[in-house]
Amino acid sequence: MEMPDVRFDEVVIVETQGKNNLEIDLDPNYVFVCEPNTIESISYTSSEPCCCGLNVYGSKLLIEIVGDAPKVVRVKLSGIRKDYANKRFEKFTYDQMKANNAFWVQWKEQ
Repeated sequence: MEMPDVRFDEVVIVETQGKNNLEIDLDPNYVFVCEPNTIESISYTSSEPCCCGLNVYGSKLLIEIVGDAPKVVRVKLSGIRKDYANKRFEKFTYDQMKANNAFWVQWKEQ
């Protein structure tokens, strides 16, 4: 997805086991590659209709479900890539653009 900042997205699939309050450990590799405190829950969907509150604190995803807990909740997360905080619409040189394009088309040559 084209964006003005560099992000990593993640999808977490949670089996609720009937619980309305869940604390999920995020993948340590995902947390490592993101700037601290930039991971946010962007959206969710569930196997049955429900209302969820979602928060990320450090390496934990907290889910609070109102009403009957669905079997499964899928959460989309997004975090800014490490070393790219506060860099939006970063400027690049013509030579950098050529090198980037060469990288992305090299699969065609194989």
